[in-house]
Amino acid sequence: MGYYSQVALLLSREADGELRVALVKAPEDVRQLFKGQPPEVDAGSGIRLRHWEHVKWQDEVAEFVDSFLAALNGYQYRFVRLGEAFGDLDDCGEIYDSPFCLEIVAKIEFRKPLIPPAKNAHVGRDSGAHKSAGFSDESSR
Repeated sequence: MGYYSQVALLLSREADGELRVALVKAPEDVRQLFKGQPPEVDAGSGIRLRHWEHVKWQDEVAEFVDSFLAALNGYQYRFVRLGEAFGDLDDCGEIYDSPFCLEIVAKIEFRKPLIPPAKNAHVGRDSGAHKSAGFSDESSR
């Protein structure tokens, strides 16, 4: 078990070349992580996307990525890491308008349970039950 994250890394063509050079000297775990996730490439812009859906983002990897990104200009990359815990989010870099449309989405989803009607429950037109729910019966006037 462990703590897992979803991670996306957008790099310009130039920054991706610098990453390949930096990976030669990187620790084995870091090289394996990147080797296991080749980039998707947009032919028009040259932007590369690497995405890990469920990855154990270990300190060694985080330190390598932080150091690598610190050496780049912000317009050369965008890095997003979304951890398991609420609010655990890293988002840096300035590639916002890319063909990959990378965005962070937070939403609440729920499903209403199916509740069977109570036995012998009858709500008539004159009972006022619909009015107590905040509705008015304008049509009967």
